[in-house]
Amino acid sequence: MSVAIKKVTGVQAVTVSLNKGVATINFKTGNTVRMQQLRDAVKKNGFTPKDAVVNAVGQLTTTDDHKLMFTVAGTGERFQVVSEGARVSAAEASRLLGTSVLVEGTVPENQAVLRLNSVDAVTNASK
Repeated sequence: MSVAIKKVTGVQAVTVSLNKGVATINFKTGNTVRMQQLRDAVKKNGFTPKDAVVNAVGQLTTTDDHKLMFTVAGTGERFQVVSEGARVSAAEASRLLGTSVLVEGTVPENQAVLRLNSVDAVTNASK
């Protein structure tokens, strides 16, 4: 499986533990890898993708119907921020609307939502 994931343009390194059912993926700076590309690579090798723990830089915005969204920098991939099962509520995260942020959270299997564990403003020095 690690070979297939390494073939995804933008992946720097992959560590796989079949015993734990976990793949840790490090990306090259400026990558444009989308979640679906990784899930497809996992499926192609006969495995079932599960929830993904992610660290990503992007921006928090709201939709016309007031849903909080996270847009990944570089790819434009969007995830709805949900409070269910999250350590940081959507209301807490909304304080950083429109700013560049670093998020850590979980993207559940086969869903375009993000459960936030942490969110912090990104300064120019930390980009």
